[in-house]
Amino acid sequence: MTKAVYNDMGFEFKTDDFTALRQNAVDELKKCGFGLVSEINLPEKFKAKLNKDFRPYIILGACSPAIAFKAVNKEPDLGLLLPCNVCVGETTTKGTFFCKVINPLVMFSLINNKDLEGMADEIVAKLNKFLDAMKKIYS
Repeated sequence: MTKAVYNDMGFEFKTDDFTALRQNAVDELKKCGFGLVSEINLPEKFKAKLNKDFRPYIILGACSPAIAFKAVNKEPDLGLLLPCNVCVGETTTKGTFFCKVINPLVMFSLINNKDLEGMADEIVAKLNKFLDAMKKIYS
């Protein structure tokens, strides 16, 4: 299995258009073969549930359907770790944003099944392609 560290799976940058950031993330995920299966808008949730304001921050649930289908057939417990989370939002420094993804190698290691190793590597490659595309937009 490819070695990767969670912190290697993201980057920070400056932008003043969070709406465009969100849309770019969704578009680039689709170009890399992911479907968007969920979206959690933390400011909306915190406002509705706690009446608290929060900086721009969304969690996108990304899924590669073909790989997920094969993986869950080999290991039903893997469903506990799906979909892959992709977070975009503002750091605690105003005007500085991040784009980060969960490292699939970390997720797959929680379920000790050697049959999943190649699939984890495929997802890492797709997520790295996504991050590279986002870096091109925001660098």
